[in-house]
Amino acid sequence: MKKVLVAIVFLLVCSGVIMGREAGPGSKDKPKETKALKQSGCPVAEGNNRFAFDMLKSLQEEDRENSIFFSPYSISTALSMLLNGASGEARTEMMETLYYEGIELDKLNERQLALKKSLEKGGEKVELSIANSLWAHLGVVPNESFQKALKEYYLSEFFTRDFSDKSVVGEINGWISDKTRRMIPAMLHDISPQSIMFLINAIYFKGIWAKEFDPEFTREEVFTDYKNRKGKAQMMHQTMSVAFRETEEYKAVKLPYGEGEAAMYILLPREGLGLNEFLDGLTRDKWETIIGSMYMEKIELGIPKFKMSYGVKRLNDALVRLGMEKIFYSGSLMNIMDDPRLFVEYVDHKAVIEVDEKGTKAAAVTIISIGKSAYEPPKTFTADRPFFFVIRDEKNGMILFMGKVLSL
Repeated sequence: MKKVLVAIVFLLVCSGVIMGREAGPGSKDKPKETKALKQSGCPVAEGNNRFAFDMLKSLQEEDRENSIFFSPYSISTALSMLLNGASGEARTEMMETLYYEGIELDKLNERQLALKKSLEKGGEKVELSIANSLWAHLGVVPNESFQKALKEYYLSEFFTRDFSDKSVVGEINGWISDKTRRMIPAMLHDISPQSIMFLINAIYFKGIWAKEFDPEFTREEVFTDYKNRKGKAQMMHQTMSVAFRETEEYKAVKLPYGEGEAAMYILLPREGLGLNEFLDGLTRDKWETIIGSMYMEKIELGIPKFKMSYGVKRLNDALVRLGMEKIFYSGSLMNIMDDPRLFVEYVDHKAVIEVDEKGTKAAAVTIISIGKSAYEPPKTFTADRPFFFVIRDEKNGMILFMGKVLSL
């Protein structure tokens, strides 16, 4: 069931990040989610949405044959926490990749906090919970300014543990399980000798459809996957008025949760157009055009029930492709601790989703492991005894001179 599900779940995450009240879908103006973003000038949400499509493109390069589901907000939040510890070129790369250029770090942190509080307001039928934590190895003391930023703006919990104790893995996984309502029971399998710190973001989302599907109308039907193979799916059905858009390239519908605090957008490429090819041409600007041109239409809906898990996905290569490379080098995290040996060991991400007649549950976790390279004293070379030497032309490799020195 990969062909449709990738579009469903990816667009759920992108649309679920900004949870403003929706406009009357009959209007051809952009929905209020987009207008509110423009009017309030929320650079965090805007940056997240741009980063979301960049990350999709990067993951597409690795996963042409697999379904994709991720939370750009979880990833960007964890990286924003790390941003407070990055220095020099690493910080510059992060600001550019996350589309935060020109924003002072304090202002960015303030807006992250405001966005978190806004997202978590939700409603009776929409729940979004965002949790952050910092785990440090015994004896590792991050700079006070770094700790303060995480606690004040990201409401991060702070734990100090002996990472050589194997029970710490279970404790961290327990925290993750609790914050995702047991949808993600574990992420970490072991702790490497280099790991001295973990930054973790966990998100849990639960949305009840504004109009639930009647289980009596759910029936088994044929689902054709991206390789044109026929399979079975439990297809949910109902007839309702929804925001809709149809072109020669795709059909799109918007399914609201609760009172419209959040929505799932489903984009279905026309028959004969592969989903990968469609996503190759889906940019953030095109996405805005699509959702801004939807109108109310009475539709006979049929969407599948499904469960999906994506991960644990290592994002190192995906982030490097986006231009965030320096964080993986020693000396890039001097604002966490005054130690030139710190670097990002890995960034791992996992996301799960369940869609049924009542609504949607989804969770995601991002872990950033901060490592400390072993200290190696500089090598020495002192020509204080007889030596041999060569003078070589480097353009073509020709040796011009060579000799040995026995005494001076």
